[in-house]
Amino acid sequence: MRSPLKISIREIQKHDGMELETRLEPREISWEDDAGARLTEPFALQMEFSVGTDNILAQGEVEGSWELECSRCLEKFQAHFKLPVEGIFAFTQQTIDMAEEIRQGIVLLIPPKPLCRAGCQGLCSNCGANKNRAPCPCRPQPPSRFQKLSRPKKLRDLPCS
Repeated sequence: MRSPLKISIREIQKHDGMELETRLEPREISWEDDAGARLTEPFALQMEFSVGTDNILAQGEVEGSWELECSRCLEKFQAHFKLPVEGIFAFTQQTIDMAEEIRQGIVLLIPPKPLCRAGCQGLCSNCGANKNRAPCPCRPQPPSRFQKLSRPKKLRDLPCS
């Protein structure tokens, strides 16, 4: 089966440009779920190829949904993404393959610390309960006797000898 992401330069030149609108499966861009996000459904691709004097300009957009894991509470959640895609390709090439460019763009969109929502309270550091679901039964810990050691003294507060 021919990939819709491999486009012949000759075809683009023959038609003096081209438009592409399709839905893609994650496997068509060699997507691996271990990249930190799981693409949950086929995603939409819209591309326009314009012929220049010595190259082809590709512009478009990828839009879809993925499943991420919250960095605070570790719950899975769905999120929407939209990625602008652009590229310039020389006439010396036989085909344009947008798969790797799209895959790399999507990987760069993955947030380093995804949050299920802005006010996520995370997990209790004592018992591990998800504080978003119910109040934690743990009592607040009393301040440590060593807490004063975490704040360094200023030189002027030290006694002179």
